[in-house]
Amino acid sequence: MRRWKALRVALLAGTAVWLAACADGYPTEDGALVLTYGMSTDATLSAMNTIGQHSYLEHHWRYELDDVCRLRVRSRGLDGGEITLPTSGPRLQTRVVVAGGERSHMVFAQAPGSAALRGTMVLGGANEFDAGQMKWLVEYLATSCQNMPAPIR
Repeated sequence: MRRWKALRVALLAGTAVWLAACADGYPTEDGALVLTYGMSTDATLSAMNTIGQHSYLEHHWRYELDDVCRLRVRSRGLDGGEITLPTSGPRLQTRVVVAGGERSHMVFAQAPGSAALRGTMVLGGANEFDAGQMKWLVEYLATSCQNMPAPIR
């Protein structure tokens, strides 16, 4: 009987150690974002700012949207930019550019008719997953701007 009890204790201890080892290597602070159609503008900006502040990024990014749908992009150490999101007509153009390694994805956005050669960088030095999410968020934000009522002047 004692032999079975000792075996059970050993199995439970082994299981606990095995389960604890499974958590090694997973990030604890940068959880997955849940992005859905129907997000508010504030929720969209919050998700963008969450991605822009991920700890692995060399430069942290901040995003603000004014009442005429002008997206302000700021990054310490890099030139920031502004992009006016279209409120009608042709859609905003976004693209992900890969410069090399795993964390070298850059997201650019360009308003239709803009003279800028590459557009405005809205995220740089990101992994593929975060770059894809940021591209989706910027496009979704532009769609939200198209559905916004015009500001009262």
